Amino acid sequence: MALMALDHTRTYLTNVPYAPTDLARTFPALFFTRWTSQYCTPLFLFLAGIGAAFAAARRPPSETARWLVTRGLVLIALEMTAVRWGWYFNVDYAHTSPQILWAIGLSMILLAPLVWLPAHVVGTIGASVMLLHNAVGPWFPIGADAPWLWALLYERGHAFTITPGMVFVVNFPPLPLFGLMAAGYGFAAVLRQPETERRRTLVRTGVTMSLAFLLLRTFNIYGEHTPWAPQADLAHSVMFYFSLTKQPLSLLMALATIGPALIWLGMVDAGRAIWRPLVVIGRVPMFFYLVHVPLIHGIAMALSLARYGEASWLLTSPYDRPPGFVLPADWGFGLPGVYAWTLVVLVALYPACWWYADLKARSRSAVLSYL
Repeated sequence: MALMALDHTRTYLTNVPYAPTDLARTFPALFFTRWTSQYCTPLFLFLAGIGAAFAAARRPPSETARWLVTRGLVLIALEMTAVRWGWYFNVDYAHTSPQILWAIGLSMILLAPLVWLPAHVVGTIGASVMLLHNAVGPWFPIGADAPWLWALLYERGHAFTITPGMVFVVNFPPLPLFGLMAAGYGFAAVLRQPETERRRTLVRTGVTMSLAFLLLRTFNIYGEHTPWAPQADLAHSVMFYFSLTKQPLSLLMALATIGPALIWLGMVDAGRAIWRPLVVIGRVPMFFYLVHVPLIHGIAMALSLARYGEASWLLTSPYDRPPGFVLPADWGFGLPGVYAWTLVVLVALYPACWWYADLKARSRSAVLSYL
């Protein structure tokens, strides 16, 4: 959640006029500031699958399936309302690019029919999707010739005209993300092991996935459509090495993020005081997600009003600006300023997260279980 806040703060407040992944202009600190946020999407889906498995252990399959479908629909509804309003600060639905909650919600709906199967079978299905989609994907046509269902599930940037003047653009293709969620559902059994065994399994699995990434990427064997090759200097060679496909999530991006995350989970003691603030935020990820974007967006609006006397250029999503858009002169901050503002956002939201975590722990409200 903290890495996500850093990336979104950078998106709104950076003074860099180009994409941080543009290897022709970027520099390592900027590139890897952006790259660390790539952990968010795979981990959100993988952990959501683990959470679904824990929920399934307390419910009969029919109730679990109903909970997954209804929660998926709630997430999609939130994406199209509260989340969109936070990003856009307008209610003009002429152009909408749903983001992560859309992908999680649809993946939950796709997971629902599988809960009658043994968890290890669900995990195998998910792992198979992740392993094979890079091979199957190129067989399907893209653009206007793509079957609508395949385009919805797999083709980033595909635009669907809902009604004249209303366009829905696929931003997070959910098929590989569903695979990660289903894999997490099967992996949940590891987290039920005794602590010593659990930590050992987590580290071993994470190391295996990380080594698989290094092998596949170094020799361009499989799992990424952009082959790696040494560049003019070491810095650009390393950045190009980690230039992986986020959407649709490639196998190598999944290995490069889930692997180190499992090592971290197996080695770090979250009970230590140093991690307590992050644990508080992590206990209420949906609440944090819903409030942090409008807060950052509001900060950007306030800064623009203070500097220029107007902020109309911020009345849309930074991911949906018109072609040729140029940042206002002298706008924004370098990386040190971006990191400082991220700390401001985290500190500002910590009391609210603590309050909501406490409320959720004491409440039996069915509504709060969805948030």
